[in-house]
Amino acid sequence: MEKEIRLSDGRTVLVRDMRADEDVFELSSFINELIEEGAFLTEDTPVPPEREGDWVRGKMKEVEEGRCMIWCVFLDGKRVGGGEIRRPKNAERNAASMGIALLKDVRGQGLGHRLMSMLIEEAKKQWQPAVIYLFRFDANEAAKNLYEKLGFVECGRIPNALSHGGKQMDKVFMVLK
Repeated sequence: MEKEIRLSDGRTVLVRDMRADEDVFELSSFINELIEEGAFLTEDTPVPPEREGDWVRGKMKEVEEGRCMIWCVFLDGKRVGGGEIRRPKNAERNAASMGIALLKDVRGQGLGHRLMSMLIEEAKKQWQPAVIYLFRFDANEAAKNLYEKLGFVECGRIPNALSHGGKQMDKVFMVLK
């Protein structure tokens, strides 16, 4: 998959499938930039590049098995975002979980909505999941607003399960209605 998306400020980003041979090299710098920005991530310490090879190989195996779609977003050749939707094995195979991450430079431009909509549409077409779900940090109001616009509703939470900026917060689960 490869598609150009025009942001609300007129810039254009390229969205494409993750490529194991290319994308491992900038993945850790992308994640580290998100960490520096204070983004709501479960990863909260810098990631060395050598740690990413195994992660990418594992994810590419899931992609090859048809259980995962991972898309990378580029602006002027720099990775500025990504999205993933995956279908677990075994008892959870009728569900799909998803998430996205965007650098500050492209947030608030309609990209998150478009990226998630595209992932949901493709997952429905390929897998017909009975349910699509995600989780968010309780304090991430921007994510909450985006997910609700897409039709997600809160279905549960785990109190104080996440830490961000030295504060404990709830892990909130949302399901697409």
